[in-house]
Amino acid sequence: MKKFLSSLLLVLLLVGASAPDLVYSQRNSHRGSRTAAAGASDFVTDSFTMAGSSNVDLSTHTGELGATWTHHPHANYTTPFNLDQANGVIWAGGTSAYYASGTPPSADYYVQGTVKVTTAISVNIAVAGRMDTTADTMYLCRYNNTSWDLRKIVAATASTLATTSANLLTAGQSGTIKLIMTGNQISCIANGTTLGPITDSSITAAGKAGVRNAGASSQSTGFQLDNFSAR
Repeated sequence: MKKFLSSLLLVLLLVGASAPDLVYSQRNSHRGSRTAAAGASDFVTDSFTMAGSSNVDLSTHTGELGATWTHHPHANYTTPFNLDQANGVIWAGGTSAYYASGTPPSADYYVQGTVKVTTAISVNIAVAGRMDTTADTMYLCRYNNTSWDLRKIVAATASTLATTSANLLTAGQSGTIKLIMTGNQISCIANGTTLGPITDSSITAAGKAGVRNAGASSQSTGFQLDNFSAR
């Protein structure tokens, strides 16, 4: 079995499988089955491309796959996410969360996006997974101006699972954030730096993939998000 797993990993490396996919593939080879993360397809993709030049509410936009967006109904999220049609990015002017319509095939999946820093201010923006569609509960991988953070929110109580100040962004720069959830192993790949995996069993339901923001960005200040996907 060990020789088989080694051979399998070698083949995956040769065909260009990503590191998280390798982890999932190795895990699933013990089961003799596959989950959505191992060689499966995205269940959400959105490049935030939309004809026009104005800002529109994200809920009026439909992305490429599984990306009809719903403003999270919890009372904490009163501010809309806006889609900047001219630049193909989203931003929020306050605390906000939206989830995508795509249904995860299981609770084991990853969510990723590209953070773009227009100006460095006290704002944070995140991709989210296992997001409850009514309660303020989710895992987050976020950029927070002075740190990258792996976070959880459970019934509106937030806590940091891991954090790093490596590879921070300056005005005009972009970086990728990727939240990975495999059972009770939760990780965040933040602009090339891996946070975790952290063992946490607080949120086990698949929920939805989504986005969250706190602090006031705008079309020309703060942070925007692009190239959202979930697999």
